[in-house]
Amino acid sequence: MEVHQMIRLYSTSQSLARRGHIPELAILRSQQFQDAGYSPEEHRHIIVREAGDDLCPIPEIGPEGLYDLEGLPCFELAECFVEGDQLIYEVVIATDSSKTVALVIRDDPDLDPSLHTILRHAAGAPQPLPQPDLRAWLEEH
Repeated sequence: MEVHQMIRLYSTSQSLARRGHIPELAILRSQQFQDAGYSPEEHRHIIVREAGDDLCPIPEIGPEGLYDLEGLPCFELAECFVEGDQLIYEVVIATDSSKTVALVIRDDPDLDPSLHTILRHAAGAPQPLPQPDLRAWLEEH
């Protein structure tokens, strides 16, 4: 079985270069984090799961990925968005008292069924994709 590495996004330019290959939600969040004064010493980054990526382990989070050692979900927040004809989950995990990692996960057929159920329950009803204020963002950059 081929092992995939999840995509790690550290900048808006990096996310924009992957437009069309990653969910627009990841690009939007990247822009929002960059605008908020992103600092790698203070913040973490966005991780994008692609089809075939294993969510255990995730080095930034731990050996069990989205689960703690008892097998329970360890994320702080989960939301579900509609992007085109696909559902996209956003999962936020605190890595320490001041840093978080955001995971963007497509609702792909190869997503673990038990994780799919947990995410659907935790995220609630799918929401429309937030619309960025691109004019303001472009004026600032």
